[in-house]
Amino acid sequence: MKNKSTDGSKEAATASTKKNTNSKSSSAKFQPLGSRIFVLPVELDEMSTGGIFIPETAREKPKRGKVEAAGKDAKLVKVGDEVLYERYAGNKLVLDHVEYLVLKEDELMGVYE
Repeated sequence: MKNKSTDGSKEAATASTKKNTNSKSSSAKFQPLGSRIFVLPVELDEMSTGGIFIPETAREKPKRGKVEAAGKDAKLVKVGDEVLYERYAGNKLVLDHVEYLVLKEDELMGVYE
């Protein structure tokens, strides 16, 4: 009986490990072309500095994000950079229920250091 439960837990651990190694991020499934940049917007706070709750409909669109992938012609940024872009720049792209932006490199205003 003891061996059975041990084998079962080994199988469960193996299945869990396999599941984690097989899962890839959404950016791994999408490669921008040319000088386009694939950006994950940084969410803004739900509370103001004074402690007032800001409903989603009243919040500003994010202007800052993290580069998840970059096309082969992108020269100014690399994966992992935090960038600043214009509020209404780019096109929305939803992968695995996560909203990303696809921006042209010339739509970026700067890179945070």
